[in-house]
Amino acid sequence: LVVAYTSAGRVDKAEELLLSLPDAGLEPSHIIAFNVAIDAHARTGDAAAASRLLDKARSRRLAPDSVSYRALVKAHTRGGDFSGARKVLADMQTSGLEPGVVGFATLASGLARSGDMAGASQIFDELCARRLSPDMLLHTALIGGFAECGDLGGARRQLELLRGQGLRPDLFCFTVLLKAYARAREWAAAEPLMKE
Repeated sequence: LVVAYTSAGRVDKAEELLLSLPDAGLEPSHIIAFNVAIDAHARTGDAAAASRLLDKARSRRLAPDSVSYRALVKAHTRGGDFSGARKVLADMQTSGLEPGVVGFATLASGLARSGDMAGASQIFDELCARRLSPDMLLHTALIGGFAECGDLGGARRQLELLRGQGLRPDLFCFTVLLKAYARAREWAAAEPLMKE
């Protein structure tokens, strides 16, 4: 029922249901039910509501898992609170859980969308230093971020990093890259990409 409520956009009803279970003599035995509602708050960028709900889960002796923390990172990132997202990643590591590619990529993608390419690149470098392999979505987000900032050289460098990992750019990645070339009015330089 929690999933049904969140899918219908009724996070308030999902949360109400979760919090009323003890009154009915029931108690979620795993964090999963809370994660669904926490992620629903994250999709709207409501980090305060997501954090509040996670605190309520903790008060019921439900330990947050990596999904819980990554949802909080998403909530902070979507809400534009990048320092809050970084703090959640640090708290996650303190609790003995690893953010993994998804945790770091969520933050780096958000930074890239906001135009903070130095911050996005720093997170990308940290991910690589941990010997985690950035995925296509992260590379594409960074290429798009460089493109939005008018940094065609940065977009090209990111493409080379992607290829250096043995990844092959997909159609979405090429579309984002071609926008960067178009924005820079580098039509001739874009032609070889269209043949790939």
